[in-house]
Formats: sequence, C-alpha cells, structure tokens
Amino acid sequence: MIGHRLVEIKLVYESCFPVALLTTGEGFGLAPVMDTILSLMKLMRAARTLTGASQDELAQEAGVSRQIIVRIEAADETVTVDAVEKVRAALERKAVIFIPSTAERGPGVALSK
Repeated sequence: MIGHRLVEIKLVYESCFPVALLTTGEGFGLAPVMDTILSLMKLMRAARTLTGASQDELAQEAGVSRQIIVRIEAADETVTVDAVEKVRAALERKAVIFIPSTAERGPGVALSK
C-alpha cells in the first residue's frame, strides 16, 4: 500500500474494537481509528502547504469552514471524520498523495507528478 492513493477509510470492528479499513488501489489494511485519523490530520497542514493553498482556499474547495481547517491542522479530536474526509478529498484533487506508514517510517505526504 506504500505510495498508493488512499481510496477509502471505513470504520469496521475487529474483536469489538473499532479500526479503520484503509482501501487503496492495491489492496487494503486495518489500522486503529484514532491513530489513523490523528495521523492524517497531522499531515494535512503539510499537504496544504505543498499545494500552496491558503486555509480559506482549502476550506472553500472542501466545502467546510476555515475554522474546520484550523481545527484539523491542530489535530483537534472533536472534528468529525466526515469533515476530515472532505478536506482529504479536496487535497487529493490538488494532487496530494497521502503515504501510509510502514514498520520502518511514519506516514507522509507528497505531490503527484
């Protein structure tokens, strides 16, 4: 799944614990929900910076308020998953690729060519 576009994050349950089912063009994997969402939120400022977009521009593109962007970039745990997903989708429309973590390194972001 390294370097492949994240297609979907879906909440599923494994042994009564919520986990995120991460689907890419190459397959899927499971990750703890809070780790996954918080990791994604922590990357979003870097992703926005890579695109050159302001918080206002990204908010408009994503269909959320600028305050939601501020809260996401601060990794505010009270932001809804739906809002995070809208911002993630807007960033991906701007050619951002979210790179999942591996055993050797943490998650990252890049711009597609």
